[in-house]
Amino acid sequence: MLRALRAILAPSKPKTHLRFLAVMRHAHALPADLDQSDIERELSDHGQACARAQGAWLADTLEQPLEAAYVSPASRAQQTFTHVAGAAGGKVALDAQTLDSLYDSPMECLAALDELPTASALIVTHNPGLGLWLADTVGGSPAMSRELLDINPGDLALLCYDDDAWHLIQLHRAPAGH
Repeated sequence: MLRALRAILAPSKPKTHLRFLAVMRHAHALPADLDQSDIERELSDHGQACARAQGAWLADTLEQPLEAAYVSPASRAQQTFTHVAGAAGGKVALDAQTLDSLYDSPMECLAALDELPTASALIVTHNPGLGLWLADTVGGSPAMSRELLDINPGDLALLCYDDDAWHLIQLHRAPAGH
């Protein structure tokens, strides 16, 4: 009885709200072979190098490690995450949760971010959903909205949530191709 009373009177643990987000379009991928589905496409050599460069940039940029990672099931997104996390010097968790919706409907998945049980995360997904969500969520000026709509393979955006809105901290472009 006393234990039940303590449980009722004890302050409830506050729900964690996502406050910091790194969203990334998968890095440059190879074209699909004739017998290969889109979800099976893999990263090019350049894409692998870009993903490692973005991971190193996160290692230099982030003050605190990201608590979680959510990745599309597509091979190119999974590989992007692996290279980013490997080069991030512990600033990105080495394991990620695969979310099918980041492939099937990334814009809707990103719109439901408040359901994620973490304060910070890396998300690796696809365009056009990522660009549409960024332009709609943090677009600001028409020029910035256009830039976000056209987010390139390997580009990474850092955002923070404050005053009931997402704010773009920085759009870090992927290194240029060879």
